[in-house]
Amino acid sequence: MSQLPNTAFEAKRLAAPRAVLRVVPHGERPDVLPSDSGAFVGPGTSPVGMVLKPVLMVAVTVAFVWIVTVNAWDDEGFFPWFWNPVWVVFPWVFLTPLWVGFLRSLARKPANDRFRKSYRTLRSTTAATVGRVVDVRLTRADSGGIADYVVAVDTPGGDLVVGRIAPSATFAPHEAPEPGDTVHVWRMPDGWTLVQAARGRQRPAATSKADAFSLAAELEQLAELHSRGDLTDEQFDQANTRLLSR
Repeated sequence: MSQLPNTAFEAKRLAAPRAVLRVVPHGERPDVLPSDSGAFVGPGTSPVGMVLKPVLMVAVTVAFVWIVTVNAWDDEGFFPWFWNPVWVVFPWVFLTPLWVGFLRSLARKPANDRFRKSYRTLRSTTAATVGRVVDVRLTRADSGGIADYVVAVDTPGGDLVVGRIAPSATFAPHEAPEPGDTVHVWRMPDGWTLVQAARGRQRPAATSKADAFSLAAELEQLAELHSRGDLTDEQFDQANTRLLSR
């Protein structure tokens, strides 16, 4: 497989629409599917929830537009001509992603519901194959977590690009699968492709930064003793070697 495009946004366009990656929690085997379909598509929405969600979206939209646009509206022409258009557009900078996500979830719901109904049977009848990660694209969020992640996988059934992450098992950037890692792939007869991977490297020890500061302080103290003549050149070299080899 050729490399993915340069950005996760571009790479996501190549992703299979019903391929889902799940990075399994520590202690769980990546070659065994979980018993609950919600691990891949999230829990189902109740009929009450399906009514409340659009009502809530409309309420949030009306309230936000009222607070921002209506309160900032200039009826008297005191501000420049572009004042009112700016405050008409401004709320939708934030509301548009919310509505896009909401409408996308509505579009996915029928397929997700069918998947939930057939998952238990397909889980017991579909065998896994082993694939290998060949390329990844990762975009970090401002918080340091993952905003977008796309992975290209070489499988016996052909090349696969996955840009949809299972909602049940979030992972940190240092835990994400990397090129060369092994993954397990289930190609379901209904068109879904499930990919599971083990978590990557363990989180660095919390004391590593403190250890670095401690080493720097000790080296600085040795240098000071040497400059005062309290340590000979030989003693200084030996002490430095001991510290750096710890």
